[in-house]
Amino acid sequence: MQTLAKTVSTYATLFFSRYSDPPCNDSMRVFTTFACSLTVANDDYYKYIEIRLSKDPAFLDKSLTEQFNRLSVVPFTDNTVKAGGQRWAVLLDGLDECKNEQNDQCRILDLISGSISHHPGATPFVWVIASRPEAHLMNTLRRLKESFRDRPTKF
Repeated sequence: MQTLAKTVSTYATLFFSRYSDPPCNDSMRVFTTFACSLTVANDDYYKYIEIRLSKDPAFLDKSLTEQFNRLSVVPFTDNTVKAGGQRWAVLLDGLDECKNEQNDQCRILDLISGSISHHPGATPFVWVIASRPEAHLMNTLRRLKESFRDRPTKF
């Protein structure tokens, strides 16, 4: 994954989970880490986050679903943030090492998949997810693969 990170554009964001490092293995930090990386790469996104935080200081303390929608869907579907036609790689490594419930790990996959399904082309992200083949994650991916049966999507 690190080799891939070196070859993609500067808009890549990364989340490397380390089971032995508590701040780095919290599933509730996946999308906030993503947002932090993106604020550095894109001025429009930085302004979006700055405005949202000034209006709602607890903005980043929401549920996984709220975080995902507010940080990776809404800014692009409401045209607040412009991607400029670029695709941005999001590299998520170590999903299986997130310490929270297995349900959260599967929820992250569901949220990403739902975004692709419900807002095709609306967000500029190309998601690359690496994980050990844990049974609960493999079952989720098999289920998601079925929902994309007629689409050119790779799992």
